[in-house]
Amino acid sequence: MNTLIRLLLLTCLATYTLAVTCVGGTQTCEAGDKCCGTGTNSYCYNPMYSECFIKLDGSPASCDAGNRWCNDSCYDPTWQTCYPTSTGGQVTCESKDKVCGSDCYNPKDYTCHTLSTGATTLCNADTILCKDQCINPATQTCAKDSKGNEALCNVGNGICNGNCFDPKWQTCLKTENGGEVICSSTDKV
Repeated sequence: MNTLIRLLLLTCLATYTLAVTCVGGTQTCEAGDKCCGTGTNSYCYNPMYSECFIKLDGSPASCDAGNRWCNDSCYDPTWQTCYPTSTGGQVTCESKDKVCGSDCYNPKDYTCHTLSTGATTLCNADTILCKDQCINPATQTCAKDSKGNEALCNVGNGICNGNCFDPKWQTCLKTENGGEVICSSTDKV
């Protein structure tokens, strides 16, 4: 009988010494479990079924085994990727995608552009950026005049002093002081 009690005590003691204490010492995890995180934010998890990650804010998180943590959610690395964003965060995208600012995009369908403000924007792949706008180059053009002024004009139009004009019935004339002005095709300065 003494042998049976000793054996039970040794089994209990072995189980207790293999256990991990979590949640600021208030929770004892089951044998084989681990503690995710530290302090009062910690919790027990089974590494056979989940993985522990520390989020950007320092708090713990767990995902199903084989998955990874990105921003505020789990993702499957077999078809997704975690990318850093331009704002210092993270975003989960499909592996074939790229990141523009904080947005995922498929480079077959979109292009990423930086605006004059420093922000980013996505345009359809068949468009271009002009004056911080996505435009269709089949119908619009981003024109520059002799002074470097840029304007969004219809295809076939000219630019004069930063303004578009239709060369079918208008012209750009130089003024006496070196400026430019749009006039009717029959006008003179």
